[in-house]
Amino acid sequence: MPHNPFSEIVVVPDDAVPASSLHLRMADVQSIKRVAAGSGNEHDQKAAIEAILHIAGTDEMEFLGEDANGRLSVFKSGKRFVGFSLRKLINTRFEFRKE
Repeated sequence: MPHNPFSEIVVVPDDAVPASSLHLRMADVQSIKRVAAGSGNEHDQKAAIEAILHIAGTDEMEFLGEDANGRLSVFKSGKRFVGFSLRKLINTRFEFRKE
């Protein structure tokens, strides 16, 4: 079955290896929920960011070979842009100058 980035996220057990960016471990889902509620600890915060980067498919190939009209690749490109933007915010040092 070809990869379809429009598919829903599948939650898998914590001991499972996610098969794609659309598969997320239950522990990561719980970390995202705790961070969203404002009660996440340091581990939850790091796990939530990694899970969001995973869902965005940031480290996956952008173009899908089985995509005849390019629609799925374009959608996946948009997902990856979100991941790259988040990663850039995390890794870039910002300084503001008073003038």
